[in-house]
This record gives sequence, C-alpha cells and structure tokens, in this order.
Amino acid sequence: MITYRVETIAVVEAATDLVRQHYEEVAQFKEVQKLDPDWDAYERIEESGKLWVMTVRDDGVMVGYMVMMLSMDLHYRGLRRATEDIHYLLPEYRKGLIGFKLLRLTVQAMKEKGVKLVTMRTKAAHSHAALFERLGGELQDLVYGIVL
Repeated sequence: MITYRVETIAVVEAATDLVRQHYEEVAQFKEVQKLDPDWDAYERIEESGKLWVMTVRDDGVMVGYMVMMLSMDLHYRGLRRATEDIHYLLPEYRKGLIGFKLLRLTVQAMKEKGVKLVTMRTKAAHSHAALFERLGGELQDLVYGIVL
C-alpha cells in the first residue's frame, strides 16, 4: 500500500541506502560532489520552519522523498517561494502515478502554506520536465555546472 507522509528531515537522513542510491543514480560531478549532506544544517533550517519533507512509502518502507526549502524571495520582495532541494523515487516505483502524485501533493501543500511560486529542478540526463509541465510548470532557467 502506497502512502504519502509529511515527515522530518531526520527520516530522510536515516534512509542512508535510499539517499546513496539517489546519489549514485543522478550525481553528475562525483569527482567534486561527494555525498556528504550537512544534516545538522538541514535540521536547523527545519527548526526555523523553512524546510518541508514528504515521503512515499510502500507498506511502511520509504521508497521516495521530496524536500522543499521555503523562503521569501530576495529578488522579488513579498514573494513567498518554495524551491525543491531534492526529490527521489526508486526506479521500480516510477511507473504509474506514484511520482506524479508526490509532486502534486507537494504543490498542494505549498499552496496551503501561502507559497506563490514553486520551483523544481530536474537533471538533464534524468528529466522530469513532462511531469512538471503536467502540473502546470513552465521552463524557467537552464543551469550549467563548470567543474574547476
């Protein structure tokens, strides 16, 4: 049975195998982007009310997550925004509507929190653009990484 829950970042931190699988699948510049999340910083952000986490579970076992950062926009004073920090769903759960429902529930929750703009990212090699567009999203930026 698939369930979606609003949880804490500690739950994601404890899912070390899931976090590692996420990293192994999508991290592009592994020579400079070593997997080493600053969980203490995440917890401080969460304590300030600026972090939101939803998990996807199958019979209680976590199979995915969405982590959002909430803030007032520095460029557009008065705009409350939510920026996707990370999202992941195990490959075997990507068929059907499980991932779409995770995104849709996230957008609904952000609206309930008074957010006016949700920004989500996707890896070029693992694009979720079609899902974002299905939610009403529009391409906003292209981001390039330059390893030095």
